[in-house]
Amino acid sequence: MHDILYAIENNFEIQIKHQSYWKDNPEVRIIQPIAIKESQNRWYLICIDISKKAFRNFGLDRIQKLEILNQKFKPIEFDITTYYQNAFGIETYEPAVKIILNFNNDQSKYIKSLPLHTSQKIIFENKDWCQFEYYMHPTNDLIMEIMKYGDSVKVEKPLSLKEDVRNRIINTLNLYN
Repeated sequence: MHDILYAIENNFEIQIKHQSYWKDNPEVRIIQPIAIKESQNRWYLICIDISKKAFRNFGLDRIQKLEILNQKFKPIEFDITTYYQNAFGIETYEPAVKIILNFNNDQSKYIKSLPLHTSQKIIFENKDWCQFEYYMHPTNDLIMEIMKYGDSVKVEKPLSLKEDVRNRIINTLNLYN
C-alpha cells in the first residue's frame, strides 16, 4: 500500500500483474493510479488503464506484483466522492436510477438504523411494510445486497432491476430441483 500511495502522490505510472477472478491467467497492466477505495471490506486501486484508455479499478488483494515506473503523468482531476456517490460498492457500469424497495416491518427497522445508501428516503410506511427510495447504479453488488434479505424485501422499481432479481431467484430455485 505504501508504494501505491507514493505513486499516487507523485504521479508515477505503475505496472501491475493482476489476477482477475474471471480469467485463468494474470494480466500485466500499466496504469496511472488515482486513489484507493474500500468497499465491502476489500480495497481497490482506482486508476486509468493506459492500454484500454479507460478508468478502471483493481482489487489490491489480486495484485500479484507491483512496480513503480520512472514514467510520470499529469495529475488527473478526479473527485472520488462524486464519482461513487450513487454506487453501492465499487461498480458504476449502469446509469444511476431511482430504486424503490419494500422491506417488511421487521427488516425495515434494521434498514432504518443502518441505511443501504446515503440517498435512502422513506416514502411510505404502514404496519406491514416500509418503502424506501434510493438513487443508485443497479449493479451486481446491489443485486447481491438485495438478495441477502430474501423474502424480507421486494424490488418495486425499476422493472429491469425487479426482473434481474426475479431471474436470479428462479435460477437459485432451479439449483435445488
